[in-house]
Amino acid sequence: MVTFFHKWDTTRSRVESADITSGTLKVRGPAQKGNTAFDHHTGMVIENLLSLLDEPGEWFLSRSGQLSYLPRGGESVEKAIATYPVAEKLLTFTGKAGDKVRHLAFRGLAFRHAKGLPSLATAVPNQAAVRTVDGVITLEHAQQVAFTGCELSHVGSYGFSLGRGTREVAIEKCLITDLGAGGVKVGTLNDEPKPENHASHNRVHNNIIRDGGLVFPCAVGVWIGSASDNEVTHNEISDFFYSAVSVGWRWGYAPSNAKRNKVEWNHLHHLGKGLLSDMGGVYTLGPSEGTSVSHNHIHHVTCFTYGGWGLYTDEGSTGITMEGNVTHDTTDGGFHQHYGKDNVIRNNVFAFSEEYQVKRARAEEHLSFTFEKNIVIFDRGELLGPGWTGTTANFLNKGNVYWDISARPVTFTEKKLSFADWQKKGQDVGSVIADPLFVDPAKRDFRLKPGSPALALGIKSIDVSAMGVLRDDPVWRKLADTFERGTELTRPPRPEAPPLNIRQAFEGRIVDQQRPFPHGTPALTINKAPPGKPRVSLGDALRTTPAKHAEGKQSLLFQDAPGLPAHYYPMLSFNPHHRTGTSTVSFALYLEPKAVFIHEWRTKGNPYRSGPVLHVANGRLTGVKGLDVAVPTQKWIRFELSAVIGDAITGRWNLKVTPEGEATKEFKDLPCRHPDMKTLDWVGFISNANEKTEFYLDDLAILTDDPAR
Repeated sequence: MVTFFHKWDTTRSRVESADITSGTLKVRGPAQKGNTAFDHHTGMVIENLLSLLDEPGEWFLSRSGQLSYLPRGGESVEKAIATYPVAEKLLTFTGKAGDKVRHLAFRGLAFRHAKGLPSLATAVPNQAAVRTVDGVITLEHAQQVAFTGCELSHVGSYGFSLGRGTREVAIEKCLITDLGAGGVKVGTLNDEPKPENHASHNRVHNNIIRDGGLVFPCAVGVWIGSASDNEVTHNEISDFFYSAVSVGWRWGYAPSNAKRNKVEWNHLHHLGKGLLSDMGGVYTLGPSEGTSVSHNHIHHVTCFTYGGWGLYTDEGSTGITMEGNVTHDTTDGGFHQHYGKDNVIRNNVFAFSEEYQVKRARAEEHLSFTFEKNIVIFDRGELLGPGWTGTTANFLNKGNVYWDISARPVTFTEKKLSFADWQKKGQDVGSVIADPLFVDPAKRDFRLKPGSPALALGIKSIDVSAMGVLRDDPVWRKLADTFERGTELTRPPRPEAPPLNIRQAFEGRIVDQQRPFPHGTPALTINKAPPGKPRVSLGDALRTTPAKHAEGKQSLLFQDAPGLPAHYYPMLSFNPHHRTGTSTVSFALYLEPKAVFIHEWRTKGNPYRSGPVLHVANGRLTGVKGLDVAVPTQKWIRFELSAVIGDAITGRWNLKVTPEGEATKEFKDLPCRHPDMKTLDWVGFISNANEKTEFYLDDLAILTDDPAR
């Protein structure tokens, strides 16, 4: 078996074969989608291979049914007790909309050992593991059911699932641990059209939920989908590989039933652990008007490549108040908004993030959020991540305290604006750059001392000791504070992308317009629709067609149109990651009259550096000095470009042009647009006309002789 880790999701597959010589691992299962494609950021864990049985506590089950176990210290096989769960679920309550299961109480019981699913052998990508993974205790159309002082442990899926029509169900002071997925699911994936099927007014309070995601690493501690007026309060949620709490389940601004949920007074920590990406201590999704994410202590959120955030308002998050939270020791920031509307981020402490402290990913026409009376303190990374374009009508910062204890000048946005220049834009009026005078920031005590400049701004001091499980039972509080998580995992370094040889004959079909080809990304109006708006084309298109083909049975059509939002639509780019040696790009091109074609090589970064550039318009091939030659339309033309990159760059490149039925023309030592273009990270094919026209691309190869490919 092998489990693959990609971004916020995982896949678990059976191994079909492995070829050590070619370095190829073949697995069974459906094709991956673009956002779960296997690449250099895909981690993997191989299990149930006899040669891997090398650490105490591991076991191997052979096809014949023989179980081999390597005992831990002090254990012996003769006396060891092993439990093999047979039951899929432990309790299931199913009422009816007009006849609910009611008035049940479970106190002081231990629910242990269940599979949760018919088989745990394979798993397809499934964000938060909620679409295909249910709880071992499930309720549907239940009301006023309580689980108090119970234990739910050693299960292969979620613990509790409060489904359709569940209301006033309480889970209180329960230990929920050793979980294949998450702790508690509340609500449904989609809005239930009938009110009687809506989940609401449930309570997850004063619980310890930890050590989860052991079979489905993308699971969360508490998930609230389409459900309203639920409370997640005073819980200790820790040691998951993804988010602790997830609220809402709508991508974009379409209406949602996830309203007025409360995520308050929780202690959420040790999440991600460097395994997955794109997570938050609290993660929200879609319109959630009236929802409060407040007075939570969030720390040690560690991603793999990106997105270890404390508070994360993702796609379409709307109408949420985040107040009185303390987040610290995260990878990418205390707060990040992908896109959303009318959120309020107030009186929080965001401290000691590794890369950025606060991020805003997408500029929108409306007010994304108000960021006021917060304290941001850091000693590395940058204050604000990219995305801070717009005016005070789009985002509003005011009355905040910023402090870099490393004594660097505090600057704003990637443009490194001074505080004065930032305030000239209307932002952070009434804010200050000053030491907030915390009691002991090195020991993560963020209470404010008397005389703090934050107090003068009306910012309230925050004491995290009130967050997490209640203090009325010292034994329960001690249990929450005591967890043997072993050696703290170190975030692995981001692996460099390997150099790729890319070949594309365009013989398949395009399944996903946003990710039409491996390592290829398009620019099309159909992909650029604002959130919540219909995805429509303005006439530009990328599609495979049998109408023309240089090789095989079809080619890729670039269809242009007038009045597109960007002159470079449609565009297709590839990311080959070439670092050294000689790179060669070859392709066949068929131009219709009025077509305008651009081909370009670039490095990554902003600003990027360009190397070889080709322009074809009005029957002339140009692009750089020394290149001006007639080329035909409505005939296939083969191009081959080559250049040395890396430390041995010459700033020159060679070109071969072979029109159909004609001799090859060679052009040597053409100048790169930027002679210091040392890497090849981006290869683009652009239709640059502003009228209805088209061209066809076929038989593409992007190759390197770098032996590391």
